[in-house]
Amino acid sequence: MVSAIRVLSLMLLLVISACRSEAPSARTAAGPVDSTLTVAAVDPAPDALGAPWFQQVREIDLTGDGKPDTVVIRAEGRSSDSLLVTLTFIVDGKERWRERWSSDYMLIDPPSFPDGETSRDTYVREGLLRTLRGVSVEPFDATNYALMADPVDSMIVRQPPREEITLGYGYETSLGLAWDAGSKSFRNLWACC
Repeated sequence: MVSAIRVLSLMLLLVISACRSEAPSARTAAGPVDSTLTVAAVDPAPDALGAPWFQQVREIDLTGDGKPDTVVIRAEGRSSDSLLVTLTFIVDGKERWRERWSSDYMLIDPPSFPDGETSRDTYVREGLLRTLRGVSVEPFDATNYALMADPVDSMIVRQPPREEITLGYGYETSLGLAWDAGSKSFRNLWACC
């Protein structure tokens, strides 16, 4: 039953992500980069200007060019159980990749929340920080690719990227991406729920 719910949740998230192709807001890319990854003091209820419930920024070289790129995680909404979460990769000042999900995907199998909403808020914030910290650049692992890609693109196996960007979010989604310098974009290598 849990597997069926997980699959349905993932399918719903994919449909929602595909349907949302909004342009990035100016506020997402603006502002100083905080590489310390501390939780920003943000009012949980968004104000009229659209202040996020949670937002953090991290610098990491995603493209292998030796210059820092920016990863932004932003959660918008009024309650930790109904946030729209956006993870964005910014390269050379432009959004080059975006993934979205609802915070309820992070709450499929949560621990008990003894302090109610306060405990749930802390749990969601910690999950968002874990997602941001978990974005990593590693040598390409053909094992992950061959096991998870459907269908396997033999060109990638014959001429693999030097590095892959890996990340995990939500309940148990994992992704592997590669930077394509020619098209200045990220491409999906593999994904697993």
